[in-house]
Amino acid sequence: MRRVNGATSKEVRWKILLIVSMVSFITPFMGSSVSIAVPQIGMEFHATAFMLGWVLAIYLVTSAMFLLPAGSIADLYGRRMMFRAGIVLFSLSSLLCAISPSLWFLLGMRAFQGVASAMLFSTAIPILISTYPLNMRGKVLGINVASVYTGLSAGPFLGGILTETFGWRSIFILSLSLSLVALFIAHRSLNIVPETIVPEGIHEDKAGDIEKPPRTLPHIDSAGSLIYMIAIAMGVYGLTSIGNTSHTFLLLSGSLLLLAVFVKIELSTPHPLINLRTLLPNIPFTLSNIAAMVNYTATFGVVFMLAVYLQLVIGIGPANTGIILLTQPLVQTLLSPIAGNLSDHIEPRVVASIGMGICSIALFALSGIGPDTSVSIIMVLLAILGFGFALFSSPNTNAVMSSVEPSDFSTASAVLGTMRSLGQSLSIAIITVVLTLELGEFPLAEAPPQVLTDVLSQVFLLLGALSLGGTLISLKRGRVHRKEKVLFEG
Repeated sequence: MRRVNGATSKEVRWKILLIVSMVSFITPFMGSSVSIAVPQIGMEFHATAFMLGWVLAIYLVTSAMFLLPAGSIADLYGRRMMFRAGIVLFSLSSLLCAISPSLWFLLGMRAFQGVASAMLFSTAIPILISTYPLNMRGKVLGINVASVYTGLSAGPFLGGILTETFGWRSIFILSLSLSLVALFIAHRSLNIVPETIVPEGIHEDKAGDIEKPPRTLPHIDSAGSLIYMIAIAMGVYGLTSIGNTSHTFLLLSGSLLLLAVFVKIELSTPHPLINLRTLLPNIPFTLSNIAAMVNYTATFGVVFMLAVYLQLVIGIGPANTGIILLTQPLVQTLLSPIAGNLSDHIEPRVVASIGMGICSIALFALSGIGPDTSVSIIMVLLAILGFGFALFSSPNTNAVMSSVEPSDFSTASAVLGTMRSLGQSLSIAIITVVLTLELGEFPLAEAPPQVLTDVLSQVFLLLGALSLGGTLISLKRGRVHRKEKVLFEG
């Protein structure tokens, strides 16, 4: 078995898989666990609901803003450097969140956490797939996706216990502890991970000569990066504020205009932030990313809508509501590795499209639930939704990463992350628009149960239609499986 710097390929692979899985657990864990702690944060800082909403939203906004620039910088100057820096920044921001003296300070540190999350997400998957051979890629991506869903599942449960027992700051202490462990392992292991896939025919003794990524770009596209980040910030803020501000139309219009300017710059500059001239004609890459955005739009708001429905219509308490809603991420966690492994042997387009189709069926079925629907039926439908999402997510990630060259791995991962953030924002925006049209300024907690049931039906019909449309888009992409060599062959 080939050895690199005294470590066998198998040893290196498992260490890198452990690091990436830890990071993939921490970032969604922070999002789902902080949601539970928001009421206690509000009581301590006497915060308004709008400000508390931004404790959650600012993490999403800054992550979406920095994903592409972080991926571009990582492709240019090194993924290992960016990954280490991301863990350090996430650790530091977690510590500062834990000792926040004011809400504004906490918001600032949450913004830095979002930046760190972008740095980690844009490099974690490229590092992972650069470490494993092609015939194992779907399997390890499935394990990585399972780590994400484990974080999502554990967040409400652990976050609730920590908040109730030790206070909301303990959530950030746990995040800090996990980040420091990941940093320790990364410090000892990342140096023996290739920055790029070693081409066929290069002897391992020469591998060190090509560990640095090809510096084909002399500098970062600063103008494109700035316009892109402003456009994303305006767009996400506009989406999340639909129904709450008169400036929504201006924000969204300005965002679209800036995105058009960004595309024009990227197509004309010799040193683009993202090489649209290469990636846009790449049908599997483009359609896989669009499918990802549509899928997140169709599924992200399900938990929020059902949480409102179960508590305000059915009358189930928050703790039991959380247990019911664990069904979907638990099924996703258990089945994602299997789905990823399946996409190593079956074209990812096929597996992912079947997954989106199953999601569509579950969403349409959820549109028909009412006050007389048993909790067990709702849990079965959530399990079906989780099964469909598991079939979609890791094979779709496999399709995205397999459709580009190794030098574009970080950028491709960043684009995929951006689609996720935009899809999540759009999902919440759809729910907000429907609620606003039905309730106006009427308080949500005082809304008549029948009105909320009608809203749920409308929302799930819309999301189901979106998912069905995404299935058709997913089916249109081409094949992505191809032969290639990696450094570690055991």
